[in-house]
Amino acid sequence: MSPAGLATAFAALAALTLAIGAGFAVVGAWLVLPFAGLEVLMLGVAFFVYARRAGVEVDVEQSQ
Repeated sequence: MSPAGLATAFAALAALTLAIGAGFAVVGAWLVLPFAGLEVLMLGVAFFVYARRAGVEVDVEQSQ
């Protein structure tokens, strides 16, 4: 996946997660919002690790 595609996928998932969390916060379940933020943070870490590993594999294949 290209970096632009990865960023788009992350942004879409993060926006959806935070919108759902904000919806719960509006109706009074405010404790959902910090966990939604934590989920977005962990998703970002997972995407970052994926991007780094994908980049390393591409560099190794190009050098051989």
